[in-house]
Formats: sequence, C-alpha cells, structure tokens
Amino acid sequence: MMTSAVKFAGRAGRRRRWTTSIAALSLLAALCATGASPAHGSTIVTAWAWGANAYGELGNGTTTNSSVAVSVSGLPNGATKIAAGARHSFAIQPDGSVVAWGRDAAGELGNGGTANSSTPVAVSGLGAGSGVVALAGGAPPISSTSPSGDGHSMALKSDGTVVGWGNNNSGEVGNGTASTTDVLTPVAVVGLGSGSGVTAIAAGGSHSLALKSDGTVLAWGNNNSGQLGDTTLTDHPSPAPVSGLGAGSGVIAIAAGTSFSMALTSNGTVWAWGNNASGQLGDGTAPTDHTAPVQVSGLGAGSNVVQIVAGDAFAVALKSDGTILAWGNNASGELGDGTAPTDHITPVSVSGITGSSGVVAISAGFTHVIARTSAGTYYAWGRNASGQLGDGSTTQHNTPELVSTFPGASLVSAGGSHTLALRAQNINPAVSIGDQTVLEGDSSTRKLTFPVTLSQPSSTQVTVHYAVTDNGSGSGFAQGGSAAGGGIDYKLASGTVTFAVGASGKTGVLKTVSVTVFTDTVVEPDETLQVTLSGPSVGYALGRSVAVGTILNDDAHATPVLGIGSLSSIVEGDFGAGRKLVFPVTLSRPATATVTVQYAIGPLNATYGKSVTVPGADYGGATSGTITFAVSANTGLTPTAKTISVPIWPDLSPEDDEVFVVQLSNVTGLPSSALIQTNAFGVIINDDSTG
Repeated sequence: MMTSAVKFAGRAGRRRRWTTSIAALSLLAALCATGASPAHGSTIVTAWAWGANAYGELGNGTTTNSSVAVSVSGLPNGATKIAAGARHSFAIQPDGSVVAWGRDAAGELGNGGTANSSTPVAVSGLGAGSGVVALAGGAPPISSTSPSGDGHSMALKSDGTVVGWGNNNSGEVGNGTASTTDVLTPVAVVGLGSGSGVTAIAAGGSHSLALKSDGTVLAWGNNNSGQLGDTTLTDHPSPAPVSGLGAGSGVIAIAAGTSFSMALTSNGTVWAWGNNASGQLGDGTAPTDHTAPVQVSGLGAGSNVVQIVAGDAFAVALKSDGTILAWGNNASGELGDGTAPTDHITPVSVSGITGSSGVVAISAGFTHVIARTSAGTYYAWGRNASGQLGDGSTTQHNTPELVSTFPGASLVSAGGSHTLALRAQNINPAVSIGDQTVLEGDSSTRKLTFPVTLSQPSSTQVTVHYAVTDNGSGSGFAQGGSAAGGGIDYKLASGTVTFAVGASGKTGVLKTVSVTVFTDTVVEPDETLQVTLSGPSVGYALGRSVAVGTILNDDAHATPVLGIGSLSSIVEGDFGAGRKLVFPVTLSRPATATVTVQYAIGPLNATYGKSVTVPGADYGGATSGTITFAVSANTGLTPTAKTISVPIWPDLSPEDDEVFVVQLSNVTGLPSSALIQTNAFGVIINDDSTG
C-alpha cells in the first residue's frame, strides 16, 4: 500500500519534496508495524450483507446491489442472530430486541408502517428482553402469478410463543383469519402461546411451519399445492397438523420453500410435500404434487442427513460427513452439480464438496446456496445476477466456488436474492493518535494539529496524557523549546486530552493536540517531532500511541510559495461519526494579491480509498473545490493558513490501512512554480481484526 502511494507521488511532485514524503511514509509504516498496534479488548458480532438491495435488504443505507460484503448499519452493539427473508432481513440484538430492514409493502418489517427501510428499524413489541430466539420471513418470487411478491414474517420466543405479521391473504400470519388487510405489527399465532412446545419455525412463500419438541409439525397459510401437508388443498389461517408427522414422529428440523415443505427426522429420513413441478420433493414422481409427506428418494433411515434447506423450487441436504445432496429446479445452477439447466427429480451430489471441505451448515435463497465451513469461509453456487454469492462478480456458478473475501463467518443466512452473515470481531476500545504535516512558514507561526480519537463513544469520561517531544537530534529532526530562536522549531508541550460525556450520555470521538511551529528562514531538511500518549482512563487502552509531526521546509524562495501537508493519518474507529482528517494548506508568507488554488480528493487507485458518503465506506465529503486566500482590507495582505477537512466514516471491516490523495492545482495570484507541495496523502489506519 505504501509503495503504491510513493509511486503516485513521484509522478506528480517535485523530487526533493517526495524524497521527504517517502521518509514520512516509511516512518508511518514502521509505527504501524511496531509501537502502534491497537489493543483489542472485547469482541462484537457484526452483521454483513451482500446481493440484491432494491428494497434496502442489505441494511447499509442504500438501495444499491453489492457483490461483496457490506456492513449492516445501525447495529452499534452487533447482533446475536440474523435471518434473511425473501426481500427483507432481521437481526436479534444483544439486548434481545428485534430489528428488521428491507421491503415493507405488506408490513413485513413489523413496525406499524409499510415504508421500505434501508437501515434496521425496531419490530413493534419485540424490544429488549423479548425472548425471541428465531426469526423467519418468506415471500413468493415476483411473477405473473404473484405480481406483488408480498411477504410475511414470524418470530419464535424461548417460551414457545410464536407471533406473525405481514401479508395475510392466505392466512400465513396464523392469527385465525385470512384477509387482504396486512398485519403491520406482530400478533399471536393461534394456539402457539407460552408453553406450546414449539422449537422451530419456517416461512415459505405464503405459508408457515412450526415444529414442536414432541415431533409434531404444524402448518398454516396457502395450500394451493398441498404445501400444508394435511391431504387437502384448502388454505388454513391457523395451525393444522401435517399428516403423519404428529407426536412421536421423530422430526427434528423443518424447511419451507416457495410452495413446498420438508421435514427431517432424527434417524435421517427426509420427508417432503407440496408442489413438485421441478422435482423439488425429490421422490422421483415429478411433476406430481403431493398433499401429504413423501420420502425423498434414497434419504431414509441411516442416510446421515443432519440439515435440510429449501429454495424456491429446489432442496438441499447436508450429511454428517460434510457432503451435500440437492434436487429439484436447476435452471440457475442451484443444484451445484454442473448440469444446469437440467432439473433433477431425485438427489444428486453437489460437486467438489467432500468431507475435507469442512462444511458445517447450509442455507438456500430463491436460486442460490451458501455452505459455511468450520473455518468461517463459505462455498457458494447458483444464480448471481445481484451479487448474492458475494464473490465480487455477478457470474452464475453451476458448481461450488470457495469464497475467501469474507473470512470468519459464524452464521450465514441466504434470502431471496441476498445473503446475510455474522462475524465475530475484536474491537479496539482504545485512544489513538494520527500523524500530521505542515508547511513551515517564513513569517508567521503555524500549528500542527494531531487528531486524537476514541475507537468508539464511551459512557464515561476518558482522559489521556500527551507529551510533545523531539524525535531525535541532528539533521532532519525538529528541536523543541519554549520560544522561537536559536534553532528552535516548535514549542515543547504536554497536557491532557479529555473526552467528556455529553448530553447524549456518550463522549465524542475526536479531539486534537495542537503544536505551535515557529517561523524559520533557515534552509534545512524537513524535520520531524513526535507526540506520545500515555495513561488513558480505566476502561480504555492505548491504540496507536505515537504520532509523527513533519515540518516541511519552504525556504530559498524569493516569493510566497504554497503547499499542502504531505501526510495526515487517523485511526479509523469502530463507531460514531465525527472523525475527520484536516489537511493544512499554507502560504509560506502573506501575499499582496488574492491567491486561489483548486483541490481534488479521490482514491489513490482502484484498491485504496472509496469516495462515497455512506456509513461503512472509508471517507466522504466534498470531492473538489477552491481555496481562496483573500487580501484583508485592514492589512492589505492575505492570511497564510487554510484547511481541507475530509470526514472519515466508522468501519468494523478488518482490512489494510487505506490511502487517498488530495491534490492541488491551478494556482492563481502566484507563479505556477509557487506550488511546492501539490499532493497530500490521507492514511486511514485500520483498527479492527477478526476474532
């Protein structure tokens, strides 16, 4: 990363100045590698998403699809569980409250309205301590037969209570009525209150399932293909038993596709019922539907199946040895056997997944599959038009590919055309300091302003000591003292930085340490000093504790010269907006005519930096503009100092340090040669890691 930065600078800057900048960059790299490693004091489980986002189902504040993982916004304390619905998503927060985001046309989000949300909103009645242990959401694919694609949602509490909300045209909410009036907040499912014994729930396109601890399977909602399994084609607005799967059946797991259902027993037998147009029941009788459970071919007692999942019109089973079977529709490669678009009406082996692959869990969307490994990586296959495989492309995969761009996944849930994941990450409750650079100045004092940041807001006051000291002696090192003169370059200082708790009950995340740089007309090398942090309050550790200040020499010029600080860095931070990198733009001495200079902010190259203004990106704000040093009516001279401020977004993504560039150009009021420092680097120091 640093090498790339130096190459860019070498093309645009003057040779002497960039030799100095290389030294500064090297020093930064050394600090990051040695004395500046963040202290990681706790772990948070963060939520991520990728794929389709037309309704905000990725939860990152946008409606733009993403083929790589983006962090879900608005979960500052992380999540304990996630569930992906067809076009909406859920999370259980550490306090037990439930939030949802994405499509809400039928009240799928459960917050009393019907407005889509691209960030999490609270589900009504399921606040802190709600006791919710499982969530499910379904909707049919949007088609000529289901043009609205309206969905519904379910939640299971630890005491066995089941609640539902959303679209209820077929009675899928389970409150005893079927109505064109949507249910906008959670309501009780008939007969499934506290003590019901329900241990699992599943949501199909327009029907719902529940499993009780004694093996009883219940179903309700739409039954036009026999997906309720009661031997009829009659819808049920409240739970009804599935034929043959009552108490003592041995069922330990259930799954619901768009219009079919499945159950797994403790001895490995897999049952399926409902729509069979594509062979999704796996019994070899396609296209014959079944209104009562039939055994999936070859998956009887002793099959060693340990998990089942259902997509739109296909099914997948994971065996205890880590191999995977699939059957049904294969138009998009969702069976993973390489034979797309050929359907299979009985189970076939998914290619390339062996016992050594380490797969421990599977999840299915409408037409894609995610298989998580014990190492936290995952395999993905099937349709990828919206980026739902998360491999950085929109290319369909007819066989599994190992995706390595999202390490450390602890849970993965596939929605209709998007995917959610949880990842345990170490967070850094630390105080850190970033570097800064300033043009020296011939006739007025300057300030070096070092950003001091908290990685996240605190509920108690945080205090840290600082000391400004020499970085060494001899050529290239600034000398400190109490006043200018005799080779003194800056003012020695020490003190305390305090992050006080505000009216919100939290501290801010950004403070500064300001160091006076004295005027100097001696031609000499650029010089450095350092600022060291020590002794933070109890509860916060030191992250990056040493910052380097660089004083760029600007002498040996007959007229005023203009430049921008060549290196500024800031520690990224986990939570809380408010961080910013401030780049000093300075004249070496006042001018007698107005001076303007244009600036542009952008990524150094395709790898480092992202100029977007949403949480989860790296930096934002204005990308270009003009700085004006205007002549004062009182003095007849211009000031000498201006700044460019760039907001830095909080980010929990473990990644390399990142670099962007600020460029000056088109100076007026001075000769073109007056630009002695045209480029500045902004370095965002990553403070995260996977758990």
